[in-house]
Amino acid sequence: MRQGRSEAFALQTLEITFDPKTQEFVCLSEDGRRTIRLPAQGLTKAKLMGGLAPLIALPVYQLALPFSRTTWHEMMLCNELTGTTL
Repeated sequence: MRQGRSEAFALQTLEITFDPKTQEFVCLSEDGRRTIRLPAQGLTKAKLMGGLAPLIALPVYQLALPFSRTTWHEMMLCNELTGTTL
């Protein structure tokens, strides 16, 4: 059975970047010799950024300490709400 292009990268650590011009994920093999380009599918701004609905439903929002990447992301979403500052 012939091995598929993406299967050649199985069980390896990959470096994955995104090419905005072609809207593809670029996967580089551990040894740096092989590259595979995978088209981004089904990605919308809303899916990438997450939703504000859970944050809007909160009566008051208090940041959790210590700051984490998740908390920082939530803080940035809150700052996008009209007339809201943290």
